[in-house]
Amino acid sequence: MAKRPLVSIITATFNSEKTIRKAIESVLVQDYSRIEYIVADGESNDRTLEIAESYRDKFNQRGFGFRILSSSDTGIYAGMNKGISVANGELIGIVNSDDYYSPSIVRTAVKAYLKTGFDLFYAGINIVDGNGCFIRCKKPKRMRHYFTTRNWNHPTTFVPKRIYNIRAYDESFQYYGDWDFVLWVFKHFNNIVVYNRLLSNYRIGGKTTKQGFQKLKEKCRERYRGYRNNGCSRLYFMECILMDYGKEIVMRMMTPGLNK
Repeated sequence: MAKRPLVSIITATFNSEKTIRKAIESVLVQDYSRIEYIVADGESNDRTLEIAESYRDKFNQRGFGFRILSSSDTGIYAGMNKGISVANGELIGIVNSDDYYSPSIVRTAVKAYLKTGFDLFYAGINIVDGNGCFIRCKKPKRMRHYFTTRNWNHPTTFVPKRIYNIRAYDESFQYYGDWDFVLWVFKHFNNIVVYNRLLSNYRIGGKTTKQGFQKLKEKCRERYRGYRNNGCSRLYFMECILMDYGKEIVMRMMTPGLNK
């Protein structure tokens, strides 16, 4: 590559000791050398910070920047914003503490960025269970007239810092602040790159998949708020019902006992 922009990878954590190793190690094995990694923690009271700190020497050996931030916050999107606010990279990716990257994702995103100067990049994911066993793949699709999370995957999303400098994640969201942000990007920018390869792994059982039916109404309303915040039709309410209730049914079928 003629130019090698610094890429900041951020993981927002809170009591993530069971899964954080896989996320961290997926950053360490990237086949791109200009990376800084930021763990943005919400004052975990388990071993999350201890585990993250144990990898410092390995990041130093690879020549990657490494920072751990820990302060009280209001949730995952506050954690993401905390990391973004100190990120030095021209390009930013976010890997949640229960997800993990494929080894070539950063290099692939950088290559696309150097070619297109994109405003938003995303690709496909593997959906895995709590043990990391493959369930199915979720391929990306380009969206022009109809916007749905069925066609977009946050664990593969890369956004230039210049976009985050204009608008951060709305911290009033608990589940769909990322989707609210992506809808805003689609509304205001045109240079969207969709890469049809599987570049990350999404572990079910995280915040948006583990509460069960008692939280579905709240989730549905929040997803709808994201649509309405960005000027989308009220008819998207049906999409919200289909996605949240349909996803819960499918998850229960694929992983019996998920919410027991």
